[in-house]
Amino acid sequence: MSYLFSASHTPLQPRRRTLLSALLGSGVLAACGGSSDKPVAESAVTAQARSAVSKGLVGAVIASQDLSSRRIGVAGVRRLGQSAPLQSTDLMCIGSNTKAMSACVIARLVADGRVRWDTTILDALPDLAGELRGEYATVTLAHLLDHKGGMLAFTGMEGDEERFLADLSARNETLPDTLSGRRRFFARWLVSQAVPAGVTPARDFHYSNAGYALAACMLEALTARSFEAHFEEYMVQGLGVQGTWQHPSAVSAQQPNGHTGRAGALRAYAPEDVDTEAWLAVIAPAGGWACRPDDYCTWLRWHLLALQGQDTPLPGTYVQRLKGMGSQEYALGWLTTGLNGKPVLAHTGAHNGFMAIAALERSGRRASYGLTNTADTGADGASWVMSLLNTALIKLDELNGS
Repeated sequence: MSYLFSASHTPLQPRRRTLLSALLGSGVLAACGGSSDKPVAESAVTAQARSAVSKGLVGAVIASQDLSSRRIGVAGVRRLGQSAPLQSTDLMCIGSNTKAMSACVIARLVADGRVRWDTTILDALPDLAGELRGEYATVTLAHLLDHKGGMLAFTGMEGDEERFLADLSARNETLPDTLSGRRRFFARWLVSQAVPAGVTPARDFHYSNAGYALAACMLEALTARSFEAHFEEYMVQGLGVQGTWQHPSAVSAQQPNGHTGRAGALRAYAPEDVDTEAWLAVIAPAGGWACRPDDYCTWLRWHLLALQGQDTPLPGTYVQRLKGMGSQEYALGWLTTGLNGKPVLAHTGAHNGFMAIAALERSGRRASYGLTNTADTGADGASWVMSLLNTALIKLDELNGS
């Protein structure tokens, strides 16, 4: 089997305290025939969604988007043990695919001259001077968004979340009770922590959800406005990508719930206690967004237009960065890799019982993605859930090329 991403770099971890993750790795190219501009049939995306569900997913959305058409296939149910079918209008967590959205929001403010890519942590947060470790002195906003800040990973694999929460519980002080206050507190704690072994900040790639939280905190300090307000103004109002920072199951009992575990032994996602959830929400810019499949198609379509050189609301600095990426490079929430011999921008994510994968042809010809309310990662980092989504995208691409 050929995979869009190898399993050798897969910090996916759907444990309850893990807000987000991304599957990163080298592109493994599958054999493929010629390309075609004929859109894949509605029945094809639905067949791939049904196939994934037949192999154990609770529910699945598989979609194909080009400039003139979109195809969204849906199969399965919203909640294990219940009969309500998953709908194309349901909210689905996109996990770390949120990162590209967050980076795009920050790029918009860079384009407006309100922040700079080369802004350092102390430029934005001078009050952290007493806590900031010297290794982080030259880390910039751009470094954080490209995972070169050297921050703790907070992917649920290294015990970072547990260590932070334990530190909180041991403190004899009044802790902040607002999201912005908690994010500032988290930033102060984060920059005081030892650099991960073998990592040189401002130079080495080290995937970090915490780095995106720090970038959001820097943005809030520089603009005196919450990151979520900036996100709403640009992503929702500017690009028309509707969604929520809430888990779908918290929005309504009629929305999908997440599920984790091995095939045939799944359990429903249940949130942590209220205080824990409130503190983990500081990392939401790295992967806490949920939206409807149609809205995610809209997001990807803007990219197709921009990659083809058309004018879009996407920031020019963001688009040019994506166009200029080299092979196997990570930037602004995207990784360059290959799908059936074609260069693509891609990313995956996991969040509280949901998983996602997306691929954008760098030619701007077509995009595809898969979403599911099922998540699992083995001890070796491999995920049977992601393998099913990955296979669906490969098969869709083969159909488009037939």
